[in-house]
Amino acid sequence: MSHYLVLVSLAKPNRTTADRIVANLKTVSNEPVTPAWIDSAYIGVPLITQSNAREIWAAAVKGLNETSDFRDMLIIELGRDWIARKDARATHWLMTHLGPPRLV
Repeated sequence: MSHYLVLVSLAKPNRTTADRIVANLKTVSNEPVTPAWIDSAYIGVPLITQSNAREIWAAAVKGLNETSDFRDMLIIELGRDWIARKDARATHWLMTHLGPPRLV
């Protein structure tokens, strides 16, 4: 299984579209999906899946209009080299799923 971060910028603020993308991502996840952040314009979702980035993209946009519902999406596979603030919500997820960051 691989760890990914899915970042989405919606074309216009629309919480319904944001919720739909998160629901779509649940279909390819091997664990519960909890957005690291979500509002009416931006989404950041850590994801654990056996799918590849292309399959994640296809699942995320299922039922959406790719030209009018979102501006851009970036899907990044995560690894052991990371850094975040110690008190950030993402730090707990990264420590739990990826382990401590690589030492310099």
